[in-house]
Parts: sequence; structure tokens; C-alpha cells
Amino acid sequence: MKKIWLLTMLLLPFSLSNLYAQGDATNSFPAMAKVLRPIVLTVGGSPYNSVWFGNVPAGNVVYMDPRGIASENVSHTANVAKITVTATNNEAIRLEYPDSLTLLNGTHRIIYQPRISAIYGDAAVTATNQNNSMAVASTLAGTNSVTGPNGTGRGPGMITTGFSGPDLDRTTLFIGGMLYGPASLGSPIPINQEKGFYTNTFVINILYQN
Repeated sequence: MKKIWLLTMLLLPFSLSNLYAQGDATNSFPAMAKVLRPIVLTVGGSPYNSVWFGNVPAGNVVYMDPRGIASENVSHTANVAKITVTATNNEAIRLEYPDSLTLLNGTHRIIYQPRISAIYGDAAVTATNQNNSMAVASTLAGTNSVTGPNGTGRGPGMITTGFSGPDLDRTTLFIGGMLYGPASLGSPIPINQEKGFYTNTFVINILYQN
């Protein structure tokens, strides 16, 4: 499931003269828009169309690093999800997604905290591409950087579409995250946590920033 919002209208600041004039008054202001290509999201093919932690051990915090570097307590078959964002090049893009959501197994629950990294182009899910991706930050760095410095991957985030190259209108997102116990963010999954599958739906809104 995904949502896409496209923001293409920008009203410039204006000032009204004759604010205190008597009787009727007339003024004008510009109305402008910069039309961009629609944002298109392409979810990766199976198994990269879902965030799969696999069989995870109770008694631990679980981390699937979207950059593939520091994962802990995930199964051998764990995989990130992949989304390719196609949009006008050299534009700021806002990623809106929750800082956490609840995964449910009947009435039992654990906490999932999404973490996202980004890399230019339509990048395959490989160790090299994940390592070269950057954890999404809440700010932008500027020229030739897909996101800002010191990103944690937590939402909401910001990316910039490509500046050059043959695939400059595409940016790939790798989605992993943390699993915590039901008590709070940072708490391990309890040893006596109910066993079984825990699921929910992750929703991300992607829109032009400016």
C-alpha cells in the first residue's frame, strides 16, 4: 500500500497597498505554478515488496540496517523492502512515514520503527548498493548528495532527485528498521512474548517539498 501526493502550486508572497483606504480598493498579485512530472513509486519485486525480518529471537532488540552494515538478530533470510521513486530531477522530495507503528499477532503486539536509506538511480538490492546508500535525514545537504548528513533513517525524511547521469530521475529507497518490545521504543522483545507472526501495513507518502 502506498500513497503519493504531488504538490505543484506555489503562491508568491504579495503585499496589499492602501490597506486603510476608504471605500472600494483594487489590487493584484501573481499566481504561479511550476509543473513537474508526476511522482511514480515502483515497489520492488518479490521478496523486496515487504520488510521481512524472518524468525527473530525474543529477549532482544532486532535491527535490520537498510544499509546492510549493522543488522542484529535478524534471520538469515531477512530482506529490506525496495521502492524506486521516479520524479523530476534536481528536486527536493519529502518522505512522510511514521516514526513507529504496531505489529499485531491477535491482541499481542510489538513495535516496528522504520529506517530508510537512499541511493541515486534504480539500484538493485545488493550489499554494495546498500552499503553505498545513505540513511535518510530530515534535512538536505545540497549538490550531489541524496540526503542530508547525520541521517538516522527515521521519518519524516528528505531526499533530492539526481543531478546528473543516465538515471538521474530515479532514486531508490531501502526500507529496514527496528523491532522493539511492546513497552516502549528501545525495549527488547520480552522472553515470554507470544510466539507467531506479527504484521501491519507500512504507509509512506512521497511529495515534492517546494
